[in-house]
Amino acid sequence: MRVAFLACSAPAGDAIGNQLTEKCAFFLERGADVRVFLESDHRLHQALQNLSFNAGSVLRTRTDESQHEENWKFLTTADLIFVDYSQYYSLLDYLPLLGGGKARIIFDYHGVTPPHLWGDSNREGIEKGMCQRGLVWYADTALVHSRFAERELFAASGFPEAWIHRLGHPVDLEHLSPGPSRLDWRERLGLDAVKLLLFVGRLAPNKRVPVLIDALALMKDIHLLLVGDITDAYTTEAQRCRD
Repeated sequence: MRVAFLACSAPAGDAIGNQLTEKCAFFLERGADVRVFLESDHRLHQALQNLSFNAGSVLRTRTDESQHEENWKFLTTADLIFVDYSQYYSLLDYLPLLGGGKARIIFDYHGVTPPHLWGDSNREGIEKGMCQRGLVWYADTALVHSRFAERELFAASGFPEAWIHRLGHPVDLEHLSPGPSRLDWRERLGLDAVKLLLFVGRLAPNKRVPVLIDALALMKDIHLLLVGDITDAYTTEAQRCRD
């Protein structure tokens, strides 16, 4: 079985990157020939960097023109194609050419962040992503991961609700469960018995962390602890939070 994945990127520490890695692992464990097509391999998830060529899996990026003919042949002969959608990226231009072909196409819709919540970074990709959700019509079915995303995709595209399937995010309770405390943050930060509010996530503009910080002024004896990536595109937002 040949399985292809199309995505803008698959960075480590990112929800879509993690999902893509798990989907690849599922098919690889079952002996499928898997290829991942990415617009960008910036900060690529470690598991994808370690794809085993012996298992028949290959990682190719859209910008690798030397492999274009081979990649296109794989896409047109694939049995299954997963398309991750949370913004526009140029690999999506393949969909009109692949729709109705051999492959069954699954449109994995993660929702598109409203541009006014995003900031200036990648604004064009987000705005085009809002406008081009109708590309789902080239797919055989769509996956969503919440009722909100289901309503949003239907409202934006008119794609038949019977063809949209809601698949909630599974939680590994053995991995994500309370364990013994290894670090007392109150002690480390010199705090007494105060209430501590924890935020975990990238300091991206659409997370609206400055709004959370402003809300602290309305709360009594509550401290906020932010844990997340503040490098690269998130440096400006981190400074806004500090300010």
